[in-house]
Amino acid sequence: MLSALYLNTKLTKQHLLSLFLCLAGLIMATYPLLQTSYASINGLVLIHVSMLAYSAGAIYFARTNWNNLDVITINGWQTLIGGIILLPALLLTYMDTRNSWDSNFWMGTLWLAIPVSIVAVQAWLLLLKKGATKASYWLFLCPLVGFTLSAWLFNEPLSWFTAIGVALVLIGLYSRNVKRELPVVNIND
Repeated sequence: MLSALYLNTKLTKQHLLSLFLCLAGLIMATYPLLQTSYASINGLVLIHVSMLAYSAGAIYFARTNWNNLDVITINGWQTLIGGIILLPALLLTYMDTRNSWDSNFWMGTLWLAIPVSIVAVQAWLLLLKKGATKASYWLFLCPLVGFTLSAWLFNEPLSWFTAIGVALVLIGLYSRNVKRELPVVNIND
C-alpha cells in the first residue's frame, strides 16, 4: 500500500488479495495469544509500527539514488551512524549492577549479531534489489518465525489458529509471488 502511494506502483487485485490473506493469517494466528496473555495489544502495535517503519525504509531505499554505492556499504554506514546516535543514551542509562556478563549474555549477543544483524539484514538487502514491494511482503514471515521460536524456546502454545494463520500467510505470499505466465508446450517437440 505504501509503495502505491509513494512509488506510484499499480495496486492490483492480486496485491490486495495477497495483503488480505496475509493480514487475516496474522490476525488468526495472534488471536488466541491475546486470550492467554502470551501477546498484548501494545506489543502487537509495536510490531505493526516496526513493520511499517521497515516498509517505509524499503520505499525510501528504492526511491533514493545511491550513486552506485553497494547496499552492504550503505548498510555499514547506517549501522555505524545508528550506533553513534545511540551511544549517548547508553552512557546515560548504563547501570553496571544490572548486567551479567555470563554465557546467556554472550549467546544472546551472538544471536543478535550473526543471524539477526548479519544474515537477516543481508537477506533483506537482497530482497530490496528485487523491489521494495516484493521485499515488504516477506516481512509477513517475521511473526511466523517468532511463533516458531516462541514455541521452541519458551514453550508457548501453537494451536490450530496458528496453523491456519500460517497457512493463510503462506498462501498470501504465494499468491503475490506466483507468475501468471504459463509455459507453452509445443506438441511437435
